[in-house]
Amino acid sequence: MPAPYRAHKSAELCKRLEESLALTLGITGINAADATIAVYAAFPEEVDLQDFIESAYAQGCKIAFPCMVRDAWNSSEHPSSTGVVQSRESEKALENLPQDGTNSSAVQQTMEMRLVSAEHFRAHQVPFLNNPLKRYCHSDCELDPYPYVSARDLTMIVVPVVGFDSQGNRLGYGAGNYDRYLTQISKEATNNQGIICRVVGVAFAEQQVEDVPTEEHDIPLAIVLSSKLSLARTSQASIIRQKNCFCRCRQKQLLLTFLDDVTKLFLKSPALPFVCQVGSLLLAN
Repeated sequence: MPAPYRAHKSAELCKRLEESLALTLGITGINAADATIAVYAAFPEEVDLQDFIESAYAQGCKIAFPCMVRDAWNSSEHPSSTGVVQSRESEKALENLPQDGTNSSAVQQTMEMRLVSAEHFRAHQVPFLNNPLKRYCHSDCELDPYPYVSARDLTMIVVPVVGFDSQGNRLGYGAGNYDRYLTQISKEATNNQGIICRVVGVAFAEQQVEDVPTEEHDIPLAIVLSSKLSLARTSQASIIRQKNCFCRCRQKQLLLTFLDDVTKLFLKSPALPFVCQVGSLLLAN
């Protein structure tokens, strides 16, 4: 693909991503400063998200990028803002694993999202952006400046696409990293703010094919923005569900505040147990 054509079409798609982000923020009612957007560092054949990333940074959004790790989280480990101190036994078992991205099927790997500040992004010194095929351990000090972010904290995720069809089926690079990650989002449904994460694929029109072969683990994309058209397989239904979910969460917050005030009024009253019972029934509904 000629570089000028790619740059032009990428700029167009970035504008549409900005519109999608504005729609997401408008529906959910959250501020840009409270939004966390997962993006990707584009390979030469992919849609370049540079303009969208800069726009999101300018609005105050937090931006996360994928980072490949050679070890999955153990049930006793919890990610923190500075990474995780892993057991020496686990580290030693991983010392000799390849880090060049080859033979990925023979090596356990997990894709996770790490927050990257605008300053680090513009300095072009983020290790997992400069070398996206390298696999890290969670204890690697190189990852310390880039806090782990859970799928539950994402407001929106932009997914790269190698090929796609009219049903939203996506062709990736074969490792299944995004399929596994999107399963986390599907299982968790809503994030910590009670919002359904908006999943958006981006591609050039030339990448659309008649039919993408699928397997059981493949997850179709509800929305694919291309340089020719927008495929929104379930976007309207997703928007309605997301808006209803937000309304329910907001109503429950207001009800809790109201019940808290009422309980204080009846704190020394014999009617307090009755008030608490009514409140429980209201919250249950």
